[in-house]
Amino acid sequence: MTKEIVLYKIPQVFEKAAILESSVLKEYNASLEPFNEHAKRSLGQYKVVDGELAGSSPLMQIHLLNSGVLPEGDRLVTRADLEKAVVFDRGNKFLGGIYTDFGLALKTEGDPYEIDGVKVNDAIARKLAMQLKKREIALGGGVLIPFSAFKETNKESERYGVTLDLNDLATKETIRPLQEFTWSNLRGEGLSCASLDFGRGWDSDDGHLGRSYGNGRVVVVRAGGTPKKFLVKLKNEIDAKLHSLQ
Repeated sequence: MTKEIVLYKIPQVFEKAAILESSVLKEYNASLEPFNEHAKRSLGQYKVVDGELAGSSPLMQIHLLNSGVLPEGDRLVTRADLEKAVVFDRGNKFLGGIYTDFGLALKTEGDPYEIDGVKVNDAIARKLAMQLKKREIALGGGVLIPFSAFKETNKESERYGVTLDLNDLATKETIRPLQEFTWSNLRGEGLSCASLDFGRGWDSDDGHLGRSYGNGRVVVVRAGGTPKKFLVKLKNEIDAKLHSLQ
């Protein structure tokens, strides 16, 4: 079993954050088969460490979500979830020594960040800024976009092998101004990874959307216990069945 921590608890139901298990890796790797070679290099960096899925980058997490590989009922962690986890993880047993990505920070319409002389994020940043404008979401001083608001496209011409677009979950409620959050490190321009680092700093200064390190982990939120609505429904069904047998 991987590490986990309870985020909140009420009678008969609770929600917890957990490190995603490595059991999804085989299916995840299989989901990369239709992709071009650039994409496979960017997305195929997960490893197995002590039963955990090791590694993390925004592009990998977005594909993990869009591929349908996540266990039923799991969702990728958000900034708000991680803020709770940090408070409850007093012994630093859950998040100690690891980092995890939780979204992308878009600060400006363009991005001068280069890899081998190529502006790898510029076209993506400009496209996302245009899509935000069409949704009447102000870029302002920059926005935090959760992974759930993205879809990817297999595109050979992109350096990463994939490009990103906003999906129908990209709304004013889900995409929030960067200024609503505290940051330890924040780039002044372009498109960057938003992550909680191994020292518990809130970072958004890395422009390499496809870079993954061995101490990265995928953190998911999953429900536990038995929801009250289900218990009531089950009781009513049992009562009706017993009545029919009388």
